[in-house]
Amino acid sequence: NALIAVTPNSAFFAGRTLLFEQEVQIKRIIRNPMSIRIGPTTFVAVNTRYAMSEVCEALIEKYHMPAAAFFQKDPNTWKWSLRGEDVDKSAALYGGGGHPKAAGFYVDRLDHFDLISP
Repeated sequence: NALIAVTPNSAFFAGRTLLFEQEVQIKRIIRNPMSIRIGPTTFVAVNTRYAMSEVCEALIEKYHMPAAAFFQKDPNTWKWSLRGEDVDKSAALYGGGGHPKAAGFYVDRLDHFDLISP
């Protein structure tokens, strides 16, 4: 068993490297979102399981939208997670919940929503 010496300086640079890699991945993920209406709110959305809250923050900032969503397809359901203002109201329409700035729900098909753009 060899011990690896971690200095504050090496930890700092390792952290910066990880954050840089996360930023690169987020930029790739948000490159081609779709716009979708869920209840009364239009969301910019992507399919991801990576750094979900950070992805939504980047979507809102880049596309100047009030809300963002990410979804995940499991075998028989679609899991939606919403971020933004008053997103709990949209989630509640589909039996979901959360709080005003972060909420989610599950559906078994996508024809509940209006796809605005691919």
